[in-house]
Parts: sequence; C-alpha cells; structure tokens
Amino acid sequence: MAAATARGLWRTRAAMAPSWAAVGLYVSTAALGAALPLAWAPLGTLAVLVPAGWAVALRRPALAHQRKRLRKARPLVAAGCGVLAWMAGVCAFGPASAPLAVAWLVGTATGQAMWLHRRHQHRQLAAVPLTQPAAPEDAVPAASSALPVQD
Repeated sequence: MAAATARGLWRTRAAMAPSWAAVGLYVSTAALGAALPLAWAPLGTLAVLVPAGWAVALRRPALAHQRKRLRKARPLVAAGCGVLAWMAGVCAFGPASAPLAVAWLVGTATGQAMWLHRRHQHRQLAAVPLTQPAAPEDAVPAASSALPVQD
C-alpha cells in the first residue's frame, strides 16, 4: 500500500507542486515559530516595508520598460507580502490558530487551482501548430482572378 501511494504521489508531483510547497512552508514556519517565537517581528516588518517600497518605486520617474516590469510583478509582490504576513502571524499565534489555518488552506487551494489552470493553458497552446500548412502548388489564389488583364 505504501509503495502504491508513493508511486501515485510521484506521478502527480508536477501537478501538485504548489500544494507540496505550501505544506513545506506550513511545517517550516511552525518550526521557526517554535524555535524563535520573536521571529514575527522581522517577518511582520518585511510584510509592511516591501509594499511601501514597491509604492515608492512605482511613483518615481523611470523608463517605460522599467515601469512595465514593475507593474507586471505586482501580483507576485502582493502574494509574497501576504505570505510574509501569514508567516508573522504563525510565529506570533501558532500554526493551529483557526484564522491562520483557514488562510493557509484558502491560499493553497487558490495557488493549486491557478497552477493547474496555467498548466492546462500551456498544454493547449503547445498543441497548436506554429505554422499553417502550405497550400498545394496548383492552387490559384482567389484574389488573383479578380485582377484586370492588361493587353
């Protein structure tokens, strides 16, 4: 039974990557909170300072490609700050507190759903051929017959 479970988990390792990462984050943050109960202070400080620095970076004059890069990374920064805030809460209140456990579960489910959706989109795009098949050599384009003939 254990071998069958291990084979099943191994086959789905790429599809379940966000869930495994979330479990690792949960366990490691719980261990960090147990080992260093005051770790919530630097984590909470980072969770506040990173968005503040991001806002300052967006307001300063920059080149167009730099602003575009900053705007594209906005969801990643928001997710990272949410994870930092969650980690600070776990270190302060413990991993078994109900609101933090629900937040972890919702974040894991959302990340897993987005991961699977993106993988499905990528597979659909990979199935589309990059070039159109060539027309037969004896085919005459329809537009050429409408051109006037000059004598």
